Amino acid sequence: MQSSLPATLPTDDTAKLGRLVVWNVVGQYKIGKIFWPEMENNATFYHGGSNDGKMQNFVTPGLMVSKIKLRSDPRNRLALIFGAGEQIATSHYHGYNHGLIFTARLAF
Repeated sequence: MQSSLPATLPTDDTAKLGRLVVWNVVGQYKIGKIFWPEMENNATFYHGGSNDGKMQNFVTPGLMVSKIKLRSDPRNRLALIFGAGEQIATSHYHGYNHGLIFTARLAF
């Protein structure tokens, strides 16, 4: 489980831009050697700006394929990580729905 609570706080023209507070929670579970199914919840709260008072929420089921070693040397940590998911809107207000997400990372 992992959670984060970042905020975007512009210093100028906040009445036009607004301020965003984002709350993200994700849970993963390892299956086998490299498969990590996950479930993520992502909520954005709008304060000020054109979307003042609105909230947007997405649930994202996904799958990570993690730590595909690039070298056979056990001391070498170089590996690839791939993942995909679909953001599904669960709030009345949302800018989009059913957005596909793909990620690729190089761990070293």
